[in-house]
Amino acid sequence: MRDDSFGHSVEGNPRYEGMDIDIEEVDLFFVYPWPGEQEMMLKLFDAVAGEGAILVAYFGDRDICLYRKLEDEDY
Repeated sequence: MRDDSFGHSVEGNPRYEGMDIDIEEVDLFFVYPWPGEQEMMLKLFDAVAGEGAILVAYFGDRDICLYRKLEDEDY
């Protein structure tokens, strides 16, 4: 994913070293981004998450949001 706020491009299938599954098989993501990185986290989730995955985002005091990746529709 290329995004100026992210700072670099991820080539191929991103995963942690030793991770036995592909990133699109992860069902639940939790993020606690720095102020100003919220939009970048949503773009990253949209780019790498598989259908049905859930993102729990803690954006600050009493600001917790849940997102679910829906099936991509072809337009």
